[in-house]
Amino acid sequence: MPRTFLLLALIALQLDTFAQVPATSLREKLLLPDKDSLDLDTLSIVPGSLTLYQDSVALDPSAYELLPYQALLIWKGSPPTDTLRATYRVMPLLLGGTFRHKDPDQLISATGDREDPFRYVPPRQASDLFATQGLNKSGSISRGVLFGNNQDLSVNSTLNLELSGRLTDRIQVLASVTDNNIPIQAGGNTLELQDFDQVFIKLFDKDWELIAGDFVLQRPNSHFLTYLKKTKGLSFNTTLEPWEGATDRAGASVAISKGKFARNLIQGVEGVQGPYRLQGNEGESFIIVLSGTERVFIDGVQLTRGQDHDYVIDYNTAEVTFTANKLITKDRRIVVEFQYSDKNYVRSLVRVDNELEVGNSTLRLNVYSEQDHRNQTLQQSLTPEEKEVLAEAGDDPLAATVPGADSVAFDADQVLYRLADSLGYTPVYVYSTDPEVANWRVSFTRVGTGNGDYVQSEFTPNGRVFSWVPPDTVNGVLVRNGDHAPVRVLVAPRSQQLITLGGERTFRPGSRAQAEVAWSRLDRNTFSSLDEADDQGVGLFLKGLHELPTGGRDTTLKVVLNGSLETFTKDFRFIERYRAVEFERNWNALTVVQDGDQVLADAGVGLRGRSIGAIGYGVETFHIRDRYDGVRQVINSDLHVGPWDLVGTASLLTASGNGQSNFLRHKGRVQRRLKPFTLGFQSEHELNRFRSDTSDALLTGSYQFHEWEAYIQSPDTFRNKWRLFTGQRFDEGVREGALARSTLATSYGASLTLAKDPRNRLATTFTYRRLEVLDSLLTTQRPEDTYLARVDYDVTALKGVVVWDLFYEFG
Repeated sequence: MPRTFLLLALIALQLDTFAQVPATSLREKLLLPDKDSLDLDTLSIVPGSLTLYQDSVALDPSAYELLPYQALLIWKGSPPTDTLRATYRVMPLLLGGTFRHKDPDQLISATGDREDPFRYVPPRQASDLFATQGLNKSGSISRGVLFGNNQDLSVNSTLNLELSGRLTDRIQVLASVTDNNIPIQAGGNTLELQDFDQVFIKLFDKDWELIAGDFVLQRPNSHFLTYLKKTKGLSFNTTLEPWEGATDRAGASVAISKGKFARNLIQGVEGVQGPYRLQGNEGESFIIVLSGTERVFIDGVQLTRGQDHDYVIDYNTAEVTFTANKLITKDRRIVVEFQYSDKNYVRSLVRVDNELEVGNSTLRLNVYSEQDHRNQTLQQSLTPEEKEVLAEAGDDPLAATVPGADSVAFDADQVLYRLADSLGYTPVYVYSTDPEVANWRVSFTRVGTGNGDYVQSEFTPNGRVFSWVPPDTVNGVLVRNGDHAPVRVLVAPRSQQLITLGGERTFRPGSRAQAEVAWSRLDRNTFSSLDEADDQGVGLFLKGLHELPTGGRDTTLKVVLNGSLETFTKDFRFIERYRAVEFERNWNALTVVQDGDQVLADAGVGLRGRSIGAIGYGVETFHIRDRYDGVRQVINSDLHVGPWDLVGTASLLTASGNGQSNFLRHKGRVQRRLKPFTLGFQSEHELNRFRSDTSDALLTGSYQFHEWEAYIQSPDTFRNKWRLFTGQRFDEGVREGALARSTLATSYGASLTLAKDPRNRLATTFTYRRLEVLDSLLTTQRPEDTYLARVDYDVTALKGVVVWDLFYEFG
């Protein structure tokens, strides 16, 4: 009981204590300003709440300054001499004070390497190399270890870094650093490529851009100058407005070129989709194609790369394989243009472009220069004697050769030869495995059929083996029967330049003219001063277009007049091919030596309108001095009238030069569009006849073929598509001066694509072709049946968590 009364007494005393604390934060105090500053309170003062009174009159606030959080009053001038009354409000604590649990000055400091438990050390932040506001960073660095039962332990690494964003209010940056230490390139089985070992940084704003590192140079707006180059260096482009109404676009690049241009003509093999191996300009069999630089054509039509399109390519082995979408037959004309790696010399590249546009006129200047640095070799090392050989060789590559034989000790792991004397020809190298006489290691170079005395005879685990083929003597002339020689060809450094100056003017809508002049220089051997007379050439190109309204109800219906002229001297050389992919075939000039001045001209008239499409007729002429003359008449049609479509071209060529030739051809398609399906028929026919100047009998090389196809298919607007077709092709060759039928091919096919549901997609094709040989004397082709099919099935489930892809192709 006494404990209860004691507890109640303590509670009452506590309540009485709390009752003595003021319930308001307003305070009033008398001050004696005897110093320049005064401590008003032990708590912080609410800003703006202080008022000082002298004789009941408020003191001017400009006479003092209050530090509210420290509760410190500071006089700006001399302090008053009388007593002051201050009123103000306080905060519940002193914000300007120091609060501590322990005073560190009174603690014993830690000695040695022991940490002080009473001292707070903020954690260090990792430094960011790219710590710039507004800069986006992404990437990865990986390390890997490879080992196996048939290889040594190895380590690889991969770096992938991308930066993008703004450095300043105007300048933006885009950078890519990708480095895989494996000797491979991007795979050529997709439409878009992701290059390996690509490093570049691009700074840009709305008027200019600067690129340092790896970049691709593409053709400018020019007729004669065209190129596609993968390079490493610097490139700058800018757009200026030198005066009102004028726009100047300029650019320059200085870089190291990674490869050189090559063009391969491949004749398709019946039923073989590939791979077809590409070769270099000098017949190199083992090359590396620069990824993304290739252009593949079949019968003059450019194809699309990708496993689900027309072809795939292995850049490291330089092999092209065609998909089931393009059936390869003996009749397919395949052309591949590409850049491949060239490591003989360091090759630099300089380009300058400038385009000035003023009103309706445009002036263009393009400068391109590419040169090998002859004193900076890569894969070949030249001795002073070999440089002297190059200096005396001039422009003839077969003259720049050195002996390819070297005397060595016997080695069972190498292909070695012995010296022999055969029919008086020395030296003759014969393959041998005898340790006593097999003491020669010989390098053979392909020099072309009829230029060598050796042919490849076999292939052993140690390499290729070549055998000597004795030459023949015909009328006192030595005729060689091989295509290889025991020599090593020295690659000469080259230098090439091309400058174009052109202009274009639009007189009114549908009426314009264009002109361009060009100068070229090609030095095939910068070590030699010989054969320089044919290094330079010039070219000229003119083109005009004029449209005349017909004045009928259809205001878009116009008569179109056009013409062009192209001419250049015999020594004019382009950087890369700029003419149509089958230009020589179209003019029957595949076997014509094009070493003279050339003139190519055309004139045409056509009709074009929105309601009908377009149709035109033209006359073209092609002339090579002392070599060739040809005239070609061409009709082009792209008519779309109501539900009917008529698209195609037809031409008739008459040419002379090493005989006479007539080339009649057409290729077209007519179809009728109905609501549920489309019916169509397409046909291609060629009749090409070669005759001598003294006889009407057809010469070897004359031919005729006709290929047709009938089809029914779904409209282009359907998501689910299908197609059924059948067709035939017959070929004729020359027998006893006339054409006779040689083969007959019959084809059937179907395709189906179900893509209405993007999460469940099915695409399949099937083609069957039967080839019959009607005259075995006209062809070496054997009868053959070809089946080709593919299935592509994609399924996406669980909102993209599960993706299943089935691709199967057989033939």
